[in-house]
Amino acid sequence: VDYEISSQRKAKEFQLQAFLRLLITALASPEIGPVDPIPEETLEEIVQLLGVVAFASSHMEMGGFQVTLHGVLKFFTPLLPKTLLEIYDRLEIDPPKCLLPAPTEAPMSLDADSDVG
Repeated sequence: VDYEISSQRKAKEFQLQAFLRLLITALASPEIGPVDPIPEETLEEIVQLLGVVAFASSHMEMGGFQVTLHGVLKFFTPLLPKTLLEIYDRLEIDPPKCLLPAPTEAPMSLDADSDVG
């Protein structure tokens, strides 16, 4: 029981550290707005922190990490969409639909271009 409480506490701490690093990075340049994607070094630190949270969460409850991740990152969706997509990709987790690009019209086939003349 003590081990489980310690793991939960450590997971919450790492989750908070990841959130704070994203927040500090997003607010670092108020004159020009957030830089998206964020610097590689910071991105890697955040992914490592969230990786520990994922590991701890997988031992506590199924699906808990994905819910936690969406909860932590939803605040940054309008500010850092490219960064969030990169985080989900590196953690090998499907991103929420709000981060996915809107479907575009199907491109014209090459045959249609050859008929224009």
